Amino acid sequence: MPTFVRQLAEDLLEDHRGIPDLKVSIELCESFLRVLRKRIYQDGEVLLDEFGKFTVVTHAGGIKADPKTGIKYQTTPRSVLKFKASDGMVDLLNQGRIARKRPPA
Repeated sequence: MPTFVRQLAEDLLEDHRGIPDLKVSIELCESFLRVLRKRIYQDGEVLLDEFGKFTVVTHAGGIKADPKTGIKYQTTPRSVLKFKASDGMVDLLNQGRIARKRPPA
């Protein structure tokens, strides 16, 4: 089990007194991460309220040039996971900063 999952499980156990022990908390965290991976794979995106949005972006392959040497090479298509934090999360992370007005949506 990764250290990160154990840390999450310990925080979850501390936050929710109804969870009986660390093993149950670890299983809950691992289960949540499995479901999250499954949804990202199947749907291509997952929106977590007040946290952010995970989106799969597919880049097409093609012929690219190395900027240093100018040598051209073929790249293959690939998918990348992108994350965009929600406005609430950005506000939480930047509480100590001077507030700037957001442009109207």
